[in-house]
Amino acid sequence: MRTEPGEKVVFSFVEWPSREVCDAAAGKMQAEVQPPSPDEMPFDGKRMIYGDFEPVVELTRQNAEA
Repeated sequence: MRTEPGEKVVFSFVEWPSREVCDAAAGKMQAEVQPPSPDEMPFDGKRMIYGDFEPVVELTRQNAEA
């Protein structure tokens, strides 16, 4: 899909320490956040892609003393 004139591409992600923390936060967000009406949306939701993606590459820090 190509961008149209005036559109901006935005990439965002959240890294959770565990699946349990992620699930707990998702439940709280669903309970507390009300979605805006279609007239209030700042973007076309049909062009939004999101999901629960699996990591392809994981980077880890190595202990300097090891």
